[in-house]
Amino acid sequence: MPIPLKTFVERMTSHWTKTLGNIASYELQNVWEQLGEWFNQHIYFAEAGMPEARTWVVLQPPTGSGKTQGLAVYCSLLPRYYSKDEIPGILILTRRIKEADVLVETINTLAGTEVAVADHSENRAGTEKLFDTPIVVITHKAYTDGIEAVSFEWPWSQKWNDLITWRNGERQLTVIDESLDIVRHAQITKKDIDYVLRAIPEKIWYRYKGQRRTLENLRLYLKELEQERKEPGSAKEEMLWMGEDCMPDIELDPLRRKLKDIEFDKHLLRKEDPIEREQVRKIVDGLLYQLNIILNNWYWYARSQAGHSLNSAFSLLLPNKQGGIILDATASSNLLYKLMFATFVIQPPAEARRYQNVTLHYALGHAVGKSSLLKKPSQSVSSLLASLKKELNDLNRSVLVCCHQALEPTMISLGSDCGFQRFDVGHWQALDGRNDWQDFDTVVLFGLPYLPETWSANTFMALQDVQDTEWLRNSEKRGFKEWRDIRTELELGQLTVSIVQAINRIRCRRVIDVHGNCPDADVFILLPHGDAGRTLLSNIVKQMPGIRLLEWQFETTKREPRRSNHEEALFRYVSSMPVGRYAFRDVAQQLKISGNTSERIAAKLKDPENELSLKLAEKGVQYQVMREGRTQRAYLYKS
Repeated sequence: MPIPLKTFVERMTSHWTKTLGNIASYELQNVWEQLGEWFNQHIYFAEAGMPEARTWVVLQPPTGSGKTQGLAVYCSLLPRYYSKDEIPGILILTRRIKEADVLVETINTLAGTEVAVADHSENRAGTEKLFDTPIVVITHKAYTDGIEAVSFEWPWSQKWNDLITWRNGERQLTVIDESLDIVRHAQITKKDIDYVLRAIPEKIWYRYKGQRRTLENLRLYLKELEQERKEPGSAKEEMLWMGEDCMPDIELDPLRRKLKDIEFDKHLLRKEDPIEREQVRKIVDGLLYQLNIILNNWYWYARSQAGHSLNSAFSLLLPNKQGGIILDATASSNLLYKLMFATFVIQPPAEARRYQNVTLHYALGHAVGKSSLLKKPSQSVSSLLASLKKELNDLNRSVLVCCHQALEPTMISLGSDCGFQRFDVGHWQALDGRNDWQDFDTVVLFGLPYLPETWSANTFMALQDVQDTEWLRNSEKRGFKEWRDIRTELELGQLTVSIVQAINRIRCRRVIDVHGNCPDADVFILLPHGDAGRTLLSNIVKQMPGIRLLEWQFETTKREPRRSNHEEALFRYVSSMPVGRYAFRDVAQQLKISGNTSERIAAKLKDPENELSLKLAEKGVQYQVMREGRTQRAYLYKS
């Protein structure tokens, strides 16, 4: 039987107030009731075999309203209202592995028994466990990889069946926590094809002559396009193939499967190095994957910052094959849902959250792209830190700065001893859903995460239909529903989603009273020129009702950069870098560490008992010197 909504709301209220120490309200209870109602409804659709089970319903519980905790409470009640043979299976998607583990622990603790299990690369549940457990939590990537495997009938698609079916049949509810990346993009340049042709040995190409010939022809085609488009005034975008004519029937997947046997380090690098062998293999495999998409799909030409490229994309959501609930606080700004097949965005209950204790300090008319801010990174970061101190007038603050990843080393280096009580740095694409900074009182958005220029066109055509060259070039031809130019609207929508997600990493996500207010918080943001800046500001206000606006008089100054705390910058940098091997020289260059200072730090790292060496060892990082030919090279290994 469905879980009674009254019981669910009562249990959630108790968990919210007594376990988590939050404040409940009538408006928040309305949000939770909406969650429970739609979970029940979708399970009913699936049990009855109704077509509505193959639709996507997007719910918009506001940030900080307990959507993930509500999901945990709902799942924990299933054994109480369903018998062992009737309990519906549920598949839950989270962004990160850590979130999956925490969610499983919460569900099982609330249920008082094991009803949920996580399955990911760090902890495989196993076929038997998946078969016997009603609730399985996986990552977004596992889900999209599984759909792709089934779509292309790849050998590992059986793994997908293990996830979506269990002892009682097919899982009857899929819940996606946060928005899902539903479009696979492909972009290839002549340089990319050159790399693939060079990286794979002749003895391998001999067995795959057709694939090699296809790549060589594609390379020649791109070379000709480059020559034609070098002339002043030549077209920046053009549809080249709309999927109507016959293309070479060449599959690159057999060649991709062969990559695991290639010793790229010996062939390409002329040395034996298993780590770099795997790094090259991943690069080549990724390029072959994108080439496969282009060769088997429509594609178009673009001249952009990436150079001269061929571009394509496809949707991972198949009509009439999937369905479920998406929990996305920023759904009203995410126009992808307007393009998706059989998707319904549900309005949230009103006034569950208010942001009247949050001050948004905004500065319009700034260049906020990565290339602009990286022209003089030390100067721009120094100006930012000086302006923050002036505006806040209080060093007893906890400040999070969100910036471009390429600017992060400079921000860490110059900001690590800036004087604030707490100072941390995060970069775009690595913030959504994280709770690391939930007690911070200030967030600074220094630069905005512009997507590649090809993203909006790829996304629209993948989710709707292929367009012609006139559509690519002429904004007046890109009307869609109520929007005059859907490409521009998609780009601004995605920027808004990223901005609001970043803002809500700090304590403005917390509810402190029955009116849905949060603690006092400050947000600083640089916005671009013209209509784009004003639209983004308006979108933020819509997403965060009640937020106070205060114009920020930010000016780039020419003051001398402060001295950097290089050791702290190195520690913070390696703490966030992925597992692998990194040349110490390259890391030092990233952090703007001079030659003399680099040598002093290297001398400390050679001593395993040095304080810096011990701090790095805590993060799984070791400093090693290797002889390569007649020279010695220093590396940082992270395990």
